[in-house]
Amino acid sequence: MGENNRPTGVTIIAILFILSAIPSLYGTVYVIVKGLAPALSDGLGSGLLVNTWSYLLAIVATLFYGVFALATGYGLWITKDWGRSLAVFMSVFLLFAFPVGTIIGVLFIWYLRKEEVRAAFPDSFSF
Repeated sequence: MGENNRPTGVTIIAILFILSAIPSLYGTVYVIVKGLAPALSDGLGSGLLVNTWSYLLAIVATLFYGVFALATGYGLWITKDWGRSLAVFMSVFLLFAFPVGTIIGVLFIWYLRKEEVRAAFPDSFSF
């Protein structure tokens, strides 16, 4: 199915995932430039190891979310089943962002599992 058959709700969810990836990827760059580089250049200070690991964890977390959110948005935009599956998977993490994220996550999961929405995606890959 092409873009012409993409449900409006799927388009909205795809745009929301893509838009949510932007601050996440910006945060990754920000932590690298403003956080990790000065921590490494300070020498062997008392908190260097803890600061370095916390910065690395922040980099991995924001990069992970940003890349997967972009992939999810793209997969939904081109109506691939792996994009829908990835959107459901990513929406599960929203459930832990109480209360607004929980509501959004439940709505995304409910909507993406509706039969008429599933019919808009070709059967290619699903996990």
